[in-house]
Amino acid sequence: MTNKNSTLEEVKEGDRLLVEPVYQMDFDPAAWKDLGPFLTDCYGYGLGLPFIGVNGLGNISSAFEMSASPETLTIESLKEKLAKRDGLQMLDNLPNDGSHVLAIFYGAKAAQGKPGYHCYCRNTNGLWSHLHSGGDCNNADRLPTQTDFSGDPITDPHRADRGAYNEFVGYAAIPYGGLLVRPKISLQIKDFPPLEKFTIRAIPLLL
Repeated sequence: MTNKNSTLEEVKEGDRLLVEPVYQMDFDPAAWKDLGPFLTDCYGYGLGLPFIGVNGLGNISSAFEMSASPETLTIESLKEKLAKRDGLQMLDNLPNDGSHVLAIFYGAKAAQGKPGYHCYCRNTNGLWSHLHSGGDCNNADRLPTQTDFSGDPITDPHRADRGAYNEFVGYAAIPYGGLLVRPKISLQIKDFPPLEKFTIRAIPLLL
């Protein structure tokens, strides 16, 4: 799939965008390396949308980057943030077609002793990948990897070593109708080639 809106060369901070889904997601760590570290987190990586910034889960359509509230983070609140606030489609089962899907996990004490979440993304080669977002791993460059916390390939995130993220939240995907996104970071699309697979449309503020 190619970007149908070829006139959109840049996503700008605060824009209103409609991002339509891609069918499959390639594993391309080199593209993420060129962006530099600490631009986004595991959720932005899982969606393939680095411009949603950090702490994007639950506020990708907000014009401002908000801090997470780990004290109130629960499995149910994560589901609400994913579905109602961000507009993702929650899936009862994992599709067997190799499509782009996120698997989200929760840990009651995963984020420096407080509740946290971690996202995995299914790739075209059949493995799952993720972006380590904190200091609880040996991935110093914070690059996407298809190995778990023990260094083993992730063929199934449920069977992988996920560290403290020991409870399953659910599977989620970008719906066919797309996501309403407010970028927290300006980014030239040519600087991140994976974005060219998405259909990204600018939405007038009056709509």
